[in-house]
Amino acid sequence: MKKIAFILLLIVQVSLAQEKNKIDNYTVQRLLIFNENNEVLLQNNEYGWSTPGIRNNTRQSIKESLDSLASKFGLKISEHQLKGLFTYKYEFKNEVSYRSHYSAKMNGGILKTPSDMKQAEWFSISEAIEKISNPKTGVSVRSFSEMTTQIFKFPEMLWGGSYLLYQDANGVVRDRKVLEPIYPLGKTSFEINEEDQIRTTINAYLEGTSYNKTESIKEAFYAEANLFLTHKDKKLWIVPIQEYASWFEKKEEGKFNGRIGKILSIDQENDIAMAKAEIKAEGKDIRYVDIFLLKKIEGEWKIISKAATKTN
Repeated sequence: MKKIAFILLLIVQVSLAQEKNKIDNYTVQRLLIFNENNEVLLQNNEYGWSTPGIRNNTRQSIKESLDSLASKFGLKISEHQLKGLFTYKYEFKNEVSYRSHYSAKMNGGILKTPSDMKQAEWFSISEAIEKISNPKTGVSVRSFSEMTTQIFKFPEMLWGGSYLLYQDANGVVRDRKVLEPIYPLGKTSFEINEEDQIRTTINAYLEGTSYNKTESIKEAFYAEANLFLTHKDKKLWIVPIQEYASWFEKKEEGKFNGRIGKILSIDQENDIAMAKAEIKAEGKDIRYVDIFLLKKIEGEWKIISKAATKTN
C-alpha cells in the first residue's frame, strides 16, 4: 500500500513539474475596429489606452477569436485584414510570444464598455495615435505603441518586427532591446480605401475645431498650408495654419464650442483630392462652406489649402 501511495505521489510531482516547465508560446491578437466615420475603437485599462486585444492559445480560428473579441464590446465586424506580425523573445525564459494585429469594419451592434475595462471610445486616427503614445507603464506597452502607430500611419502595408525583453532582480520586465526594427512584410491583401483616409484627415480638422483640439487641427494640415477665409474688411484674408490653430489654444480643450461640421463631398484622383464641408453654429442661423485641397504626402493625406465662405 505504501509503495502504491509513493508511486502516485511521484506521478503527481512529475505532472506538476511538467506543467510548470511547459512552454507557452502564445499569441496576443490585437484588433483595430473602424466605424462608418473611419474612427477606431480604443479601450482604457490599468495600462492606459490601447486597441482591444486577447491572449490566445486555444482551439479557435483567427476569425472566431476576432469576432469573439468584437462581441465583448457589443459589436459585429467584417472585412478582417492582417496588418502586423511581431515577436517578443525573452532573455529570462526559453519562450516566445507573438503579437498579431488585424483591422476590421464595424457592421452592426452598439458599443458597450466591458466590465473589466474603464472606458471604450471611438477616436480619430490622429487622436488614437496620441492616446496610445502615452502608456502608463511597461516596456512591452511602449513596444505596442510603436507597432500600432506604424500600422495607423501606413495602413496599406503589412508590418513586422521583433523585441527582446529583460527582467530585473524582482522578476519585473524593465528593459527591452529591438532585435528587428519595424519593417514592411508586404502590402495588405485589400485595396487601400483612399476616400476613408481622406475622410479621416477632414474629420480630424472638423473635430479639432469643434472641441478646441489644436494638435488635431495641425495634424490634418501640411505644415506650410494657408487658409483663405472670409473677412468683412478684407478682399482676401490669408491665414497660415499655425496662426489659425493658435486661435483655439486659449479655449478649453475637449469642450464643445458650438461648431458643427459635416463632410458633403470628396473627389479624389491619384494623389490629389478636393473635399467640401459645411460648418454650422449651434443655435444660430450661420452657415459656412469649406473647400479643401488635399495631397498625399509620404503616405498621408494632408490638407494643403482651404478656402471658406459664409453662405448666410
